[in-house]
Amino acid sequence: MSTRRIAQRIILALLQLLVGVAALAGGGSLLAAPDGGALGLELAALDGSPFVNYWIPGLALFVIIGLGSIFGAGLSALGRRRAGDIATALGVLLMSWIALQVAWIGAVHWLQPLFFVLGAVEAGLGWGVRAASRAGARP
Repeated sequence: MSTRRIAQRIILALLQLLVGVAALAGGGSLLAAPDGGALGLELAALDGSPFVNYWIPGLALFVIIGLGSIFGAGLSALGRRRAGDIATALGVLLMSWIALQVAWIGAVHWLQPLFFVLGAVEAGLGWGVRAASRAGARP
């Protein structure tokens, strides 16, 4: 395995771990305090969204983005064949999560564009790992 492919896999795994830990913390806070108070959010921000409080968004953030990213990090770190597919999907999901969030509550925090970019980077790295895997090379 080339040094470039190893570096790509390690960077992807670390990125997924970072996103996963942040999503577990944020989602866990929303589950513990669905009024958003633990994160300094107001319920009024959800006006115009399909949610009455932050419990369902917190659950989605915790399970899909958080646990999904931790799982993806494990696959990437171990160099599993489907790691690129999972990373690409997780990156697209993260970008979609942020896009929906901005559509419903607006651009209210600098973390929104940061995590959108991280999702794009994850999707791009995942696509590269996927292509290497499909070409028969282990990423």
